[in-house]
Amino acid sequence: MAGLASKKTKPERKCYGKFSIIEALKAATSAHISGEIKDAESLYKQVIKMSGMDSVAFANLGVIYKQKVQLDKALSATLKAIEIEPDNAGIHMNLGSILQDQGKLKQALSATLKAIELQPDYSEAHKNLGGILKDQGELDQALNSTLKAIELKPDNVDAYINLGFIFLERGQLDKAHAEISKAIELNPDDAVAHIMLGRIEE
Repeated sequence: MAGLASKKTKPERKCYGKFSIIEALKAATSAHISGEIKDAESLYKQVIKMSGMDSVAFANLGVIYKQKVQLDKALSATLKAIEIEPDNAGIHMNLGSILQDQGKLKQALSATLKAIELQPDYSEAHKNLGGILKDQGELDQALNSTLKAIELKPDNVDAYINLGFIFLERGQLDKAHAEISKAIELNPDDAVAHIMLGRIEE
């Protein structure tokens, strides 16, 4: 899963017409969080046009392209963000998620490991690592990575769901049921967890 990037340092405040860069970026992020994807995409592009070198705008535009399953565009935007800000763990994690969706599991693994190298306590990156390892058929390693994600963030709903998938593939239905039930306990509205529970209970 990809996450929204954020600035570690304050953006340069230059004014271009209606918005300064920082105002446009705030407006874009707000629209993105609110689900106004078309507006967010337009505003991120405006920030890029104004600044040319804003890693957050490129990274979050990559997230939008991934949501729209425009994976080549997502990859290009995310690589540009890494070129600008190579030490941002979240952007490397997003790169891994895009590569995973493209079926490039070896490259996805490398990008996700880089995210963990930059931020060892990054629960989402450990969760994503578990998903990549699961896709590679490395279920024991996938299990360890996913458990690490939960250790770091005990309310990580997606990690419990991934854990359920891993136990399901291992044929451990009782454990799969327990982990998916935990995900639903944490987020009763999670549709994926309910679908998974239905599969297990069939």
